[in-house]
Amino acid sequence: AVNFHDDAVQFRFDEVVSDRSGPTQDLHGLFLISPRDGEPRINWHRSRIDVQPKGKWLPNTAYTVTMLPGLADLSDNLTKQKYSIIFSTGPTIPPFGVLGRLFDWTAQPVAPGAVVEAVLHAGTADSVVYFGVADTTGQFHLGPFGAGESAVVTYIDANHNFKRDLGELWDSTQVTIADTQPYLELLAAKRDTIGPVIS
Repeated sequence: AVNFHDDAVQFRFDEVVSDRSGPTQDLHGLFLISPRDGEPRINWHRSRIDVQPKGKWLPNTAYTVTMLPGLADLSDNLTKQKYSIIFSTGPTIPPFGVLGRLFDWTAQPVAPGAVVEAVLHAGTADSVVYFGVADTTGQFHLGPFGAGESAVVTYIDANHNFKRDLGELWDSTQVTIADTQPYLELLAAKRDTIGPVIS
């Protein structure tokens, strides 16, 4: 959809769903908004869930709102699929994004559920953070957004708080998006962030 001007994205279900679903038991671990401006506002209405950004939808911006697997009904049956809704608050949806896969460098397998961020215009007042989670094969897709420079950071979110904490495995890279969507392979590892000292 384009020219979206509603206050919230609505997910409607064929039965009443539990407001105690997900890893945080309050629905917040199940819904993501990209680009991100903080923790989304989530309102439960029995068989409908409304999702809004922390602030307001940015003008002329394409958004992806994702519901992760794990939403329960009143009989504790869980959804097993991820659902994403893509729309724009402006007249167009840009053609680009970032595709890739994350590996756990120490154990070598892919890293399902890892958090991925792409920061456009990093270090400026206009910086925008696109946000997503890798699927069960470690693959991710962020966007849609336009061409330009992007800093991509990904990490294995061990405590499921959607923040990169001390000790969590991570990787990052810079990418220039010009006329195609780049495909990245990233290796999450524990990084040494302390410089050498005189012994």
